Amino acid sequence: HFVRLGGLAALTVREIRSDQVAGGIWARLDLARGKLLAVVASLTSADSRFEVSTPTAIAAVKGTAFQVVAGRKSSTISVLEGAVAASGIRDDSAPPEELEVKEGFETEVDAKTRRPGPLMKFFNNEKRRKARVALSEFRAKTQKLKARVRSGELGRQRRLRVLARAWLVQRFQQKNPQAYQALPAW
Repeated sequence: HFVRLGGLAALTVREIRSDQVAGGIWARLDLARGKLLAVVASLTSADSRFEVSTPTAIAAVKGTAFQVVAGRKSSTISVLEGAVAASGIRDDSAPPEELEVKEGFETEVDAKTRRPGPLMKFFNNEKRRKARVALSEFRAKTQKLKARVRSGELGRQRRLRVLARAWLVQRFQQKNPQAYQALPAW
């Protein structure tokens, strides 16, 4: 599972936990503003949930790639792969209206109505079509990272950085023992 934020996005992680045995994940993210691109692998546990809330909408996922753009007056939920259940922010005055948004479509949830709007084709807009390219690039980078993890290269690089830091601290301690003693405890 991966989440990528656009510039100036404001995200709060409300809850995130996983069950390694059952393969379940429970994630609740609040996107106050900005753009979020999420790639969520198929969730194997029946009670797994991956949810992104904005000031106007909620996007609940069961294995997909999607984009959420949050604004004050509305939020747009665009599905690159799979499907997303889109609804307005829940309140006591009316039950939430949920709309299934399938691959290639998007919906806008208005702050006033608190309901998903009509489904629109996602890829008609060139600006949004770029999200598909970003997804491909994102996946390519994650595949490279996974390959580095499997080969052990990433672990070796981390260990080397730790050793280099330890060496620098030791060298600082030898050259400046008084300054080293004056440092606050970590």
